[in-house]
Amino acid sequence: MSNPAASATTVLDFALDNRNLSKYQSAIQRLGGFVGNVLQGALVGAIGLTGALGVGVIEVNREFESLVAGLRGAEGSGERAAAVLKDLRKLAADTPLELAELVKSWTRLRNLGLEPSLETLEAFGNVSAAIPGEKLNDFTEAVADAITGEWERLKEFGIRAKKT
Repeated sequence: MSNPAASATTVLDFALDNRNLSKYQSAIQRLGGFVGNVLQGALVGAIGLTGALGVGVIEVNREFESLVAGLRGAEGSGERAAAVLKDLRKLAADTPLELAELVKSWTRLRNLGLEPSLETLEAFGNVSAAIPGEKLNDFTEAVADAITGEWERLKEFGIRAKKT
């Protein structure tokens, strides 16, 4: 025959195990909910970051298209602009100068009626790099001012000039 005390202990053990199991299940569900929320938040964040990057890429593309359009206008043809852009890309790859700066400076000099060269832009970049905080476009604008008789900006680069 079965021992009633043993049976009662077995039932009590089973009840305690089920109660603990319920606690564990509840804790696991809460943890699962927390992990689910974290993963959901991470996914939403990743989607937001991807969207922000996409907007950034679109903005950079738009700016670049604007620069290329200006270059086309300065060069007078799409073919000539494409050839210049190819050369400027190589210069950007070979020097610390950025392509956007090179395109802006080239276009600015062409619009002033000058014939820029890759050597000229590299020299302009070297001059501007020697002055902390100055960029290629800053020196290009100083040269543009000098063409119109305004010498002051050249002084920022340590160049003293006067009309002769």
